[in-house]
Parts: sequence; structure tokens; C-alpha cells
Amino acid sequence: PKTMAFASCPLAPAAKLWTEPVKGKPRVWSGLLPRDAPPLASIESLDDGQAPPFAVPDGTAPGGVSILRSQSQCPFQAFATYRLAAKRPEDACFGFDARDRGSFLHRALEQVWLQLRTREQLRSTSPAERRVLVNDAVANAVGQQDDSPFHQLAGQAERERLEALILEWLAFEERREQPFTVEQIEKSQMFALAGLPLSLRLDRVDRLTNGSLVLIDYKSGEPKLKSLDGDRPSEPQLLVYAAAVNEAVDGTFFAQMKPRKLRAIGYSRTRHFPSKQNMQAKIAEDWSAFIDHATASVESIAAEFLAGHAIVDPQKGACTWCNLKPLCRVNEGKGESDEDDAD
Repeated sequence: PKTMAFASCPLAPAAKLWTEPVKGKPRVWSGLLPRDAPPLASIESLDDGQAPPFAVPDGTAPGGVSILRSQSQCPFQAFATYRLAAKRPEDACFGFDARDRGSFLHRALEQVWLQLRTREQLRSTSPAERRVLVNDAVANAVGQQDDSPFHQLAGQAERERLEALILEWLAFEERREQPFTVEQIEKSQMFALAGLPLSLRLDRVDRLTNGSLVLIDYKSGEPKLKSLDGDRPSEPQLLVYAAAVNEAVDGTFFAQMKPRKLRAIGYSRTRHFPSKQNMQAKIAEDWSAFIDHATASVESIAAEFLAGHAIVDPQKGACTWCNLKPLCRVNEGKGESDEDDAD
């Protein structure tokens, strides 16, 4: 039609009617339509993987041996976490979180081994005596939760879980092939690795009859043997401890503390755990070469952190629990989306 009226149009004055005939040709949009792709802009890439060198503090570096773990898994993760102090708010948790449960486990095991001390003492303790010993240690570690019925129930469940787990672990250690004495438990010490001052806390150090040491680090998860391998071991803390003790080391083991999945994972010069029950406790073909390579690897990782090496270069799986992906934009660097991230 040549005439149109918009008497009810809310955008026009109510009293004004458009009754003029349309003159000339209608104006046609000459720009791009939504279905048309705009031309790609040129993107400039900069190499930003080098930060200023780390200023060595008067005391120890904040983070301790966790710095080396992050630096090994992804240099940028270590830089952002321990130099930029980048972090996100923690998720809320009802009851006890993984950190609480890990702390309870360490405290309870510390009290148990302060009483038992040796393999012979462990073997000579009756099941009833063990249960009383473990029950007291767990009760002291967890404590009484009196603030609410919910926390009382959570505390009781945690005490029962820990008691069963520790009793199962003692039965596992009772089968160790060499006599040992628990010499150090939860001991803190200072150690400068390649000039990086670190505060270390060794879960446990056992002394063998030949005078050498076995280092044990408790883990609530499922560590892998390959995490101790290569030039960038993803879990280097045991290797750092081996370099720090300044004594002959006969073995380094993660103690996997998971119900019905108890095992020792690591390398040693001689056998300590029955091979049929523990396939991840390996004898190194050349123990001296293993220790030398491990020491060189952790020193190289510490030197990288000191030099400011901060490239985004995650190992496989390092991004799974990392909270820094919005900062490092690792997926954009790979040309992938979050949904396509294999890690």
C-alpha cells in the first residue's frame, strides 16, 4: 500500500498520523549481513614466557617444595601461584574437606609410630593392642566435634574411617622384608636447592640395619610411579628429600593410603615390599645413577624458577585441577575451546 498509519505505535506521537505516500525507492542496507563473515584481523603474538628473575628472600621461599611441583608440571603455574599470588576463592564444604582429612591422617600416624617405632615392635603387638593404640591416636587427631549434631556425626564417621585405614596399613607394613626403625616423623628442615631456599617437611624417615634411609611420603590419592621419572618429574618432593638428607638413601616411596588399595609406590636399591602384593615398588637397575639423575632434575627445575622461566607449557594432566586457565589462556594458545581440552 502507498499509505500507512501508525496511530497506535508507541514510538510515534499519539496525535500524529503518517498518511504521506512513500516517494522514491526504499533505502537498502549496504553493510554486512549477520550471515556474512567479517574479514579476520591480524593478530600479533608475543613471547611472554620469561619473567624477571626471582628475588631470593632472606628466609625460605613461600610454598616450599610445592614450588618445584608446580614448576615441573607447568612453569606458568608456579610463576602465577608463588610470585603473583594468583588464586581463586575456595569452594565451600560441609564437614571435612580433603585437606582436613589429610591432616587427621598425618597426625594419627605420627602418634602411632611414636609408640611402635620398629618393625619388630609392630609384629609383637597383638591385634587388640593395635586397635587400642590406633583408636587413641585417631581420637586425639580428629578430636571431638561438639558444635552441632552434624559435625558430631561427621567426626565419628571420620574416626571410624581412619581407624580402619590405619589398621589396614599397619598390617601392610608388617610384611616389609627388611627390619626398620622409624627415626623421624613430620620433621621440618631448611634446604637450599640450586640457591632456592626451601622449607621441607618429611612425613617419615626409616633407618635400616645397614644405616641407610628409606623416605616415605603419605598420599591420600593414587600417585603414579612415572611421576618420579624423567627430567620433569610431576611429583618431585621425594626426590628433593633424597637430595636434602645428605645421607645414603636406600628407597623413596609414596604410601598410597586408600582403603583396599594400599601400596608403596617408588624406587629403591633393594627390595622392601613383597613384589607379588606391590607391583609399583621397583628396584632401580642402577641406584646411584637414579639418585644422581633425580638430584640433577630437581636442581634444574629450581634453577628454572629462579631464572624466571614462566612459559605456559603444561604436562599432560596438569590442567585438570589447575584454577589458572582463565589467566594463562592455555586453550586459546592451542586453538582449542574448554570443551575440546583433552586434559
